[in-house]
Amino acid sequence: MKAGHRQRQHPMPNQFNAPEIGVTEVDMRRQRGDSFLLVDVREADELEVAAIAGATHVALSDLRDHGEAAIPQAMQDKDVDCVLFCHKGVRSARVTAWLMERGYTNVRSMDGGIDAWSVLVDEEVDRY
Repeated sequence: MKAGHRQRQHPMPNQFNAPEIGVTEVDMRRQRGDSFLLVDVREADELEVAAIAGATHVALSDLRDHGEAAIPQAMQDKDVDCVLFCHKGVRSARVTAWLMERGYTNVRSMDGGIDAWSVLVDEEVDRY
Protein backbone atom coordinates (compact mmCIF):
# COMPACT_ATOMS: atom_id res chain seq x y z
CA MET A 1 0.00 0.00 0.00
CA LYS A 2 1.30 3.40 -0.93
CA ALA A 3 1.83 6.02 1.75
CA GLY A 4 -0.60 8.86 2.21
CA HIS A 5 -3.90 7.03 1.81
CA ARG A 6 -5.25 4.06 3.67
CA GLN A 7 -7.83 1.77 2.12
CA ARG A 8 -10.17 0.35 4.71
CA GLN A 9 -9.97 -3.44 4.96
CA HIS A 10 -13.64 -3.82 5.86
CA PRO A 11 -15.40 -0.62 4.86
CA MET A 12 -17.68 0.79 7.51
CA PRO A 13 -21.18 1.65 6.39
CA ASN A 14 -21.37 5.03 4.70
CA GLN A 15 -24.10 7.52 5.52
CA PHE A 16 -26.28 6.06 2.76
CA ASN A 17 -25.75 2.40 3.78
CA ALA A 18 -24.65 1.70 0.23
CA PRO A 19 -22.43 -1.33 -0.43
CA GLU A 20 -18.81 -0.44 -1.18
CA ILE A 21 -15.85 -2.00 -2.94
CA GLY A 22 -12.19 -1.00 -2.49
CA VAL A 23 -10.16 0.53 -5.30
CA THR A 24 -7.61 -2.27 -5.26
CA GLU A 25 -10.38 -4.85 -5.73
CA VAL A 26 -11.80 -2.81 -8.62
CA ASP A 27 -8.32 -2.72 -10.18
CA MET A 28 -7.92 -6.49 -9.76
CA ARG A 29 -11.30 -7.05 -11.40
CA ARG A 30 -10.27 -4.86 -14.35
CA GLN A 31 -6.94 -6.66 -14.70
CA ARG A 32 -8.72 -10.05 -14.72
CA GLY A 33 -11.07 -8.78 -17.40
CA ASP A 34 -14.18 -9.21 -15.25
CA SER A 35 -17.34 -7.90 -16.85
CA PHE A 36 -18.65 -4.87 -14.97
CA LEU A 37 -19.52 -1.28 -15.65
CA LEU A 38 -17.40 1.44 -14.04
CA VAL A 39 -19.57 4.55 -13.67
CA ASP A 40 -18.25 8.05 -12.91
CA VAL A 41 -20.90 10.24 -11.24
CA ARG A 42 -18.74 13.38 -11.01
CA GLU A 43 -19.55 16.57 -12.87
CA ALA A 44 -18.22 17.23 -16.39
CA ASP A 45 -15.65 19.80 -15.23
CA GLU A 46 -14.12 17.20 -12.89
CA LEU A 47 -13.54 14.85 -15.84
CA GLU A 48 -11.19 17.45 -17.30
CA VAL A 49 -9.01 17.21 -14.18
CA ALA A 50 -8.89 13.45 -13.70
CA ALA A 51 -10.52 10.40 -15.25
CA ILE A 52 -10.33 6.61 -15.24
CA ALA A 53 -10.10 5.24 -18.77
CA GLY A 54 -13.12 3.27 -19.91
CA ALA A 55 -15.54 4.64 -17.32
CA THR A 56 -19.11 5.52 -18.27
CA HIS A 57 -20.17 9.01 -17.16
CA VAL A 58 -23.45 10.21 -15.69
CA ALA A 59 -23.27 13.31 -13.51
CA LEU A 60 -25.08 13.32 -10.19
CA SER A 61 -26.65 16.63 -11.24
CA ASP A 62 -28.15 14.96 -14.33
CA LEU A 63 -29.64 12.21 -12.18
CA ARG A 64 -30.98 14.83 -9.79
CA ASP A 65 -32.49 16.92 -12.60
CA HIS A 66 -33.76 14.13 -14.88
CA GLY A 67 -34.13 11.10 -12.62
CA GLU A 68 -34.12 7.68 -14.23
CA ALA A 69 -34.19 9.24 -17.72
CA ALA A 70 -30.52 10.22 -17.19
CA ILE A 71 -29.38 6.64 -16.54
CA PRO A 72 -27.04 5.55 -19.38
CA GLN A 73 -28.21 2.87 -21.81
CA ALA A 74 -25.49 0.52 -20.53
CA MET A 75 -27.22 0.56 -17.13
CA GLN A 76 -30.77 -0.15 -18.27
CA ASP A 77 -30.54 -3.76 -17.05
CA LYS A 78 -31.10 -3.44 -13.30
CA ASP A 79 -28.98 -6.57 -12.67
CA VAL A 80 -25.89 -5.21 -14.44
CA ASP A 81 -22.73 -5.26 -12.30
CA CYS A 82 -21.89 -1.58 -11.66
CA VAL A 83 -19.17 0.10 -9.64
CA LEU A 84 -19.82 3.81 -9.16
CA PHE A 85 -17.24 6.40 -8.19
CA CYS A 86 -16.86 10.10 -7.58
CA HIS A 87 -14.08 12.20 -6.05
CA LYS A 88 -14.00 10.70 -2.53
CA GLY A 89 -16.91 8.23 -2.45
CA VAL A 90 -19.75 10.27 -0.97
CA ARG A 91 -21.69 11.11 -4.13
CA SER A 92 -21.20 7.62 -5.54
CA ALA A 93 -22.56 6.11 -2.30
CA ARG A 94 -25.55 8.41 -2.60
CA VAL A 95 -26.21 7.35 -6.21
CA THR A 96 -25.66 3.68 -5.32
CA ALA A 97 -28.34 3.91 -2.63
CA TRP A 98 -30.65 5.78 -5.04
CA LEU A 99 -30.22 3.06 -7.67
CA MET A 100 -30.90 0.33 -5.11
CA GLU A 101 -34.14 2.08 -4.17
CA ARG A 102 -35.09 1.77 -7.86
CA GLY A 103 -34.45 -1.96 -8.02
CA TYR A 104 -30.79 -2.20 -9.02
CA THR A 105 -29.37 -5.37 -7.49
CA ASN A 106 -25.63 -5.32 -8.23
CA VAL A 107 -24.34 -1.79 -7.61
CA ARG A 108 -21.49 -0.69 -5.34
CA SER A 109 -19.70 2.53 -4.55
CA MET A 110 -15.92 2.62 -4.92
CA ASP A 111 -14.56 3.42 -1.47
CA GLY A 112 -12.39 6.55 -1.54
CA GLY A 113 -13.33 7.45 -5.12
CA ILE A 114 -10.92 8.58 -7.79
CA ASP A 115 -8.74 10.17 -5.11
CA ALA A 116 -8.00 6.75 -3.58
CA TRP A 117 -7.58 5.33 -7.10
CA SER A 118 -4.88 7.91 -7.89
CA VAL A 119 -3.00 7.09 -4.67
CA LEU A 120 -3.37 3.31 -4.51
CA VAL A 121 -3.75 2.20 -8.13
CA ASP A 122 -2.67 4.74 -10.76
CA GLU A 123 -0.48 7.69 -9.82
CA GLU A 124 -0.87 9.02 -13.38
CA VAL A 125 -4.44 10.03 -12.49
CA ASP A 126 -4.21 13.59 -11.17
CA ARG A 127 -5.40 14.39 -7.66
CA TYR A 128 -7.49 17.45 -6.89
